Amino acid sequence: MAANVVSDHVSATIPASTSVPSFVSTIAAYETLSSHKLLISAAVVVLSILALEQAVYRSKKQALPGSPWTIPIIGKFMDSMNPTMEGYISQWNKGPLSALSVFHIFIVMASSNEYTRKIFNSPTYAEPCLVASAKEILEPDNWVFLTGKLHADYRRGLNSLFTRKAISIYLAVQDRVTREHFARWLADAKPEHEDIMNKIRDLNMETSLRVFCGSRIPQPAIMEITEQYWLITLALQLVNFPLAIPGTNVYNAKQCRKRAMKHLTEAARLSKLAMAAGETPECLVDEWVTQMRAQDENSKGKTDFSDHEIAQVVLSFLFASQDAMSS
Repeated sequence: MAANVVSDHVSATIPASTSVPSFVSTIAAYETLSSHKLLISAAVVVLSILALEQAVYRSKKQALPGSPWTIPIIGKFMDSMNPTMEGYISQWNKGPLSALSVFHIFIVMASSNEYTRKIFNSPTYAEPCLVASAKEILEPDNWVFLTGKLHADYRRGLNSLFTRKAISIYLAVQDRVTREHFARWLADAKPEHEDIMNKIRDLNMETSLRVFCGSRIPQPAIMEITEQYWLITLALQLVNFPLAIPGTNVYNAKQCRKRAMKHLTEAARLSKLAMAAGETPECLVDEWVTQMRAQDENSKGKTDFSDHEIAQVVLSFLFASQDAMSS
C-alpha cells in the first residue's frame, strides 16, 4: 500500500509533457521574420539609393542629349574596358553639349568651340577637368586647376615664356634633339617595315624635356620619365577607376608623378643656380628663372615661383605634349 502511494506521488510530480518545443518554435519564427524584415529593409534602402541616383542624374541632364538613364553606380566606367573610337564619336555626335555619368560624377561633353570657350570662361559654374583622377595625379594645387585671379596671375606670369626670343631658344634645342634621333634611326635601319610610333614618342619625350629643362635634367632621368610616363597617360583616360588603390592605373600614375617631380624639381633648382651664376639661358626653365630675376614690384601677375611650382608647370606642359601625341 505504501508502495502504491509513493508511485502515485512520483507520477503526480513529473508532467507528461512541457511547452518548451512550442517556445523554441516561436523564437525560430521570430528570428525568421526578423531576418526577412532586415532583408526587406536593406533591399528598400538599396533601391531607394539607386532610384535617387537616377533622379539626380536626370535632374542634371534635363534636356541635354545623352543616355536617358545611367548605369547604376559605375555609369560609363565599363566603356574603359574596351574603348573604341566609334564610342567616342557616338557621344561626340549627340550634339554641341551631351551628358554622361561616371561613378556619380556628372560630365558634360562640349563638342563645339563656342561652348568650349564658354566653359573655360565660366570657372564659377563649370570645371574644365574631364578626368576625375587628374587632380590626384597632377596634384590639386597645380596651376591648371586654379580658377579666378589665381589662374589669371599664373597665366600672366607664364606669358613671357613664349616670346619670339624664348621660342628661338626652344627651336634650336628641338632641332638638335630631332637630328640626333634621326641619325640613330638611320644607323639602326632594317630592310623590313618597322612600327615607328614608339620611336616618335621617345623623340617627343626627349624633345619636350630638353626644351623644358635643357641640361639641367640628366639623360638617365629623361629615360626613366620616358619609360614610365605611359602610366600617367593610361590613368588620365576619360574613364578610369577613380581610387588610388595599389594595382590601379591611378595609383601607378601617382607613383610615376612622384618620381618625375623629383627630377623636375631638381632641374628647377639647378636652373636657378646656373642663372644666378650668369650662365646663358638654354631652355624654358632657364628663361623663366631669368624673367623672374628681372621682375620688379610693378610687374603684373605672379612673379615668384618655387622649385616645386616650376616643376608642376613643366609636368602639365609635358602632359599636354604627350596627350597630343597619344591622340
